[in-house]
Amino acid sequence: AITFDGSSGVTIPTANLTCNNHAFVSKELTVGGASSTFATVYTSNKTILSTADCNDLHTTPIQLAPAGGPNTVIVPIGGLIRVDRAATQTNSAANVNMHYADQEPGVYGDSSLYHIRRFMYNETGDRVIMIAPLTGIMSSQNLTDDVNKGLELSCDSAFTTNCFTSVTIYLTYNVIDIS
Repeated sequence: AITFDGSSGVTIPTANLTCNNHAFVSKELTVGGASSTFATVYTSNKTILSTADCNDLHTTPIQLAPAGGPNTVIVPIGGLIRVDRAATQTNSAANVNMHYADQEPGVYGDSSLYHIRRFMYNETGDRVIMIAPLTGIMSSQNLTDDVNKGLELSCDSAFTTNCFTSVTIYLTYNVIDIS
């Protein structure tokens, strides 16, 4: 029997909980007791950058994930980027960076969480680019640049004008409570 305690608490004694569709946890998921708390995994809706967004990416970052709230840090864990190319991108200095809000354009080895050097430079076809899990990346030189900040994407130099029809980003990330 499922027991409701009157203050939003639910108890399922000695039973398994099965969810045949999607499960959403708005805070934390605790497995095996209070000392086994895991960060909640969120999957963002896909983010579609238009031709105009791509043309302005060097001056106007695009938010990929909103800030998680006080005492939280967002950590990207995977995903993919699908590039629908309209023309050849000929600027070899156009590097793409994923970074925390207000850290644009992101600097490789300092404030960039995910870096693609020479994004689509001289590519003549559409591409799918995987976002791999991060390993050992320094993203800040203080303990506040990442707290309660959204994730953004920007470019450190302008792309060739109108070279992309669209860039679609699918991102999976954790929101970690650091309190």
